[in-house]
Amino acid sequence: MRAKSLKTSEAERVAEKAGEIIGQGVGEFMKERMLLDRLHEAVPEFEGYSLWKGIDAGLQKGLFERVKFKGYRVVGRGKAIGGGAEGMRLHATPSKDDGKEGYYYPFVANWFLEKGNCVTEFRKGKEWGMPDVSIVRFSVSELMDELELITVEVKRGSANVSSLTQAYGYSKLAHRCYLAADNRSDLSKLKEQAEMIGIGLLAVDPKDAANVTELLSPPRSEPNQVSLVKHVAEVFDLVRCALCGVWFKRVWGRKKDGVRGTTVVKRRRVVGGPSVVRFVCRECEEVFKLVKGTDSWR
Repeated sequence: MRAKSLKTSEAERVAEKAGEIIGQGVGEFMKERMLLDRLHEAVPEFEGYSLWKGIDAGLQKGLFERVKFKGYRVVGRGKAIGGGAEGMRLHATPSKDDGKEGYYYPFVANWFLEKGNCVTEFRKGKEWGMPDVSIVRFSVSELMDELELITVEVKRGSANVSSLTQAYGYSKLAHRCYLAADNRSDLSKLKEQAEMIGIGLLAVDPKDAANVTELLSPPRSEPNQVSLVKHVAEVFDLVRCALCGVWFKRVWGRKKDGVRGTTVVKRRRVVGGPSVVRFVCRECEEVFKLVKGTDSWR
């Protein structure tokens, strides 16, 4: 049976929804097949319709663009870095220096983004116990899907041993840790101690915050997996598929908007306590449809 064709107004609705879905992807990028699957779920009223007209409308309106590897990326949200799935966008930077430490966060995050193949987030407001800047760097291998978590403690005005200790504190959850400061002299004095405990050093130019220099590269260490997985899920909404092992961005269910959350499988622990939750990606969820305890992420 031939699929129905969308009217112009319907295509525009699909285009808007496609833009929202792509914006939820890692690096605001989404593979073509996944986009179509999520579109059919998001607009069930168009079941039996071909949605390509809606995607074409989104491309024409500039809501998103087609990139390599048969996927789409949101446009118009900052400067693009690189191309393809690795193409990430720089964070918007403040036009005026407010004299606070947080002024440096987007500049430090952008320094990592410019290196490519990563996503970044930085602390907003009073999120105590959270690294100032968090970076997830992805594996480039086709044979495995691994990620590396990097954290940065940012200091303004001065940096001392206490600053180094704070940066080291995140080694429990991250593979690599940095201390970033705008006082290059202080960082030079800490270089020997930083090298001993495996902390990297970044110098931020106080006159031009976009000028960030790596003074010391940190070695990779193996963090506590529970802390790592928890941080990556809380900050980036990235989780691992229980079946294929691929990391993906989970979707939060919204009943009022008709959005179904990421599929999860709940299992009881042998020794009691809360049930263990395992996430399943869209490509693998068909395997779990008949499994007892399958639910959608709230």
